[in-house]
Amino acid sequence: MYVYDLYNSNLLKNISNEYSEYEKNIINQTYGLCSDCKEPKTFWGWCKSCNSKRFQMAFQWTSGNGIIDKIIKDSQLTARNKREVIEWIPYDRLKNIQFHARGGFSTVYLAIWLDGRIRTYWNNETNQLDRKVFKLNEEDFKNARNKETRSPLQKNEKTGFHVVLKCLNNSSNDTEGFLNEWKNYLKFIYSTMNNNCDSIRLYGITQDPVTLDYMIVMEYMSYDLYQPYISAV
Repeated sequence: MYVYDLYNSNLLKNISNEYSEYEKNIINQTYGLCSDCKEPKTFWGWCKSCNSKRFQMAFQWTSGNGIIDKIIKDSQLTARNKREVIEWIPYDRLKNIQFHARGGFSTVYLAIWLDGRIRTYWNNETNQLDRKVFKLNEEDFKNARNKETRSPLQKNEKTGFHVVLKCLNNSSNDTEGFLNEWKNYLKFIYSTMNNNCDSIRLYGITQDPVTLDYMIVMEYMSYDLYQPYISAV
């Protein structure tokens, strides 16, 4: 039974200590009611019930791997907020891919994601969740002219979102290990939300079309902050 179902079960008056502060906020309707379905929102501007249906209506995509598809779809169907959502990100939507660092079992690149990360609110005009992008600057187009840059920006690509790509070496031959990392990450994010903690965001999964290795698309931060995430795999 989902946390917000407790409201419909008339259990609001009996919130026990087994629930986290975040879960209590949902039960107490701290985030308000959804104007569409009238269920308690599960975060500011986020209705789990409505957004899971919206994601499901867009399930025409595929990664080419049924197990990865299921992990991504399950995350979208159960996400209580934007942090618990992961996406399949087509490799051709990533530009200005540049080598940055190498860890024990992974290689790190910097890149620009043309579509940008999901924001909280549903846009009724585009019939999609809003996405966060920025206007690209001269430095971005200068990097595109570097001969070592893969998938350079084109002149007509004016907006994007800076991300980190963590390529898991030989992951095309170790899908199980890759999937275990993702499952652990999703459990970790669920726990951090329950405990009101912050963490580096992982936006989704992509695949290098040449090596077929999988890549994790991560929040862009200073190397010192995300280095533990790099060396852990």
